[in-house]
Amino acid sequence: MLHWLELLRRHWNYALGQRLDWLNPTRSPIDRCSLVSEPIGAIPERPNYNFQANQLKQTKELFPEYKGIYHDVQQQNLMRLDRAWTRWLVPDATGKRAGRPKCELPDAHC
Repeated sequence: MLHWLELLRRHWNYALGQRLDWLNPTRSPIDRCSLVSEPIGAIPERPNYNFQANQLKQTKELFPEYKGIYHDVQQQNLMRLDRAWTRWLVPDATGKRAGRPKCELPDAHC
């Protein structure tokens, strides 16, 4: 069970890192504007739940230790991340948003 939790924590951190890597090139500081147009480069496909759930099969091929975890458990882990991501980006009915989803320790480098 502890091995599963460790693998799910790593998967959460990787999936969150994918989302943050997608978000960073699409943002620019609003207090700065270039006088000359600056290309931002190609923006990759948005890593939402469906995109990341489709990659679970590849994850199991690349990292065989994930084969021991049920597919449903990995999908639930991604659904948890998707709910946290949505709560961060989309305000609720009162106009408040939750904080940014956090990397789960110990190798938090997202």
